[in-house]
Amino acid sequence: MATDVSDVKRSLDKQPLLFSQAPRYDFMLSFAALKNAADSGDASSQYLVGMSYYRGWKNCIIDKELGSRYILLAAQQANTPAGICAQGQCFKFGLGNVVIKNLEKAKEYFVKAVDEGYIPATEVLANTLYDEAVTTTTSTGDLSGYTGEGTYSHTSTHTQKDNEKLKTVIGLYIRGAEAGYSPSQCSLGECYYEGDGVPKDYVEAMKLFKLAAQTGDAMAKNNIGSMYFNGYGVTSDTFEGARWWKLSAAQNCEAAKNNLKTQFGMFESCCTIL
Repeated sequence: MATDVSDVKRSLDKQPLLFSQAPRYDFMLSFAALKNAADSGDASSQYLVGMSYYRGWKNCIIDKELGSRYILLAAQQANTPAGICAQGQCFKFGLGNVVIKNLEKAKEYFVKAVDEGYIPATEVLANTLYDEAVTTTTSTGDLSGYTGEGTYSHTSTHTQKDNEKLKTVIGLYIRGAEAGYSPSQCSLGECYYEGDGVPKDYVEAMKLFKLAAQTGDAMAKNNIGSMYFNGYGVTSDTFEGARWWKLSAAQNCEAAKNNLKTQFGMFESCCTIL
């Protein structure tokens, strides 16, 4: 049975959590503290360490295989909110004994973890819903008849947005961002950057990216680099953009490495000038 978005909305109807009132959640701990707790068997720490490796958070070098191991450890503790969230990730990414990915099943687990107040679940649920709310189709047309010579084709893309579902996505990102969860801050920043569910606002996007980058989020660093390089919301600064891309690439972020290669020819040559 498909997960009803109204189930998520009911979760968001609960008393909103303001950052100024938030307790010190375990995701605010240092990576070393989380790693120690994870190796001692704490489910939430196992999940957070796994996500640190999986996405390049808390200055970790991205290692999806190692990240998956910790997520699977958390999933074994199915009676905990973190374990429930980790089970959802197994269905989303096809980890462990999950042979076939099942996004509907993943959403069921994410919704349950959100209902139990597990802040990190808000971001992964929002990401899953975002992928449903924003879809892009590509079409290719033959332009040979227009030119009269040779064979030419034109590729165009069309993006469709489900604004109602995007409202739910933004609400989930806000809940995590206000609680100080930096992956949510980065994702919310990307929505402001693209104008998905909120008005396009480069200044707000940069503010959120920098908050996330303070906790070592590789994608946030990459996004900051792109904004400096292109002059979005800030004065264009090629050197500063490249510096942020290099910081992100050092964490094995493919997007940052591709940006360096595209703009400077190759990653190694860029490193010599920074």
